[in-house]
Amino acid sequence: MEEFDLEYFQKRILSGIEKVFKGGRVLFAFQDEMKQSIIKNLLPKNHSVFLFTDGGFEKAEYQRVLLTSDQSDTDCSVQVYEIEYPSKFFVLTHRMVLGALMGLGIERESIGDIVVQKDGRVFFACTKEISPYLEKEFTQISKAKIRLKKTTQRISVFKEANHQKLFVSSLRIDVLLSAAYHISRKTAQEMIEAKEVLLNHLPVSKPTIQVKPNEIISVRHKGRIWIEEILGSSASGRIVLNLGMLK
Repeated sequence: MEEFDLEYFQKRILSGIEKVFKGGRVLFAFQDEMKQSIIKNLLPKNHSVFLFTDGGFEKAEYQRVLLTSDQSDTDCSVQVYEIEYPSKFFVLTHRMVLGALMGLGIERESIGDIVVQKDGRVFFACTKEISPYLEKEFTQISKAKIRLKKTTQRISVFKEANHQKLFVSSLRIDVLLSAAYHISRKTAQEMIEAKEVLLNHLPVSKPTIQVKPNEIISVRHKGRIWIEEILGSSASGRIVLNLGMLK
């Protein structure tokens, strides 16, 4: 996981909130779920600052965040494109699309979700600010010629979850990671220390944290898990639960 300066990010958000207090508006580029949670937690409890988000897709992971003093000001300036390409002869992947965009010098925060559907259709969201540049320069991915087509269709970023029954000694986060991903407790603890694990989109600081049902554990390169239901205890005293998993 890339190094993240939490203090600097919080200062940026607080500066933006101060600007809104003075009647301005602040539109951030695409933020992941962790940063979205931090922004929401920093908002004042009164209603002088309104927050709007949009990722261009239903249930988008990456979303632009707008802070404004005007409740009717909701435009987050997101553009969604479909990538038209010779799908009969070429298969596009998420990694290929992102790599090609980065190759154009585009900042990651200017790109939202990249959606590759089962039928081969590919969509991505971006800031409207870079749309003219992309329409001119983004014409090829690997050896395939492509064409960008604007779309206003609200596609759902839906992934089907897997489910499994687990027997665990406790609801500690390192114990759940160990059981879900078939890794040692030590490896799970090292992942937490390396800041590769988020709980409800925020970094986990201790492996001893107890996880509650429906809280989301996000793991770098592995996906997400959550406790769907605690079923009871086994004869040996272990906790029996249903676990949801998304890769």
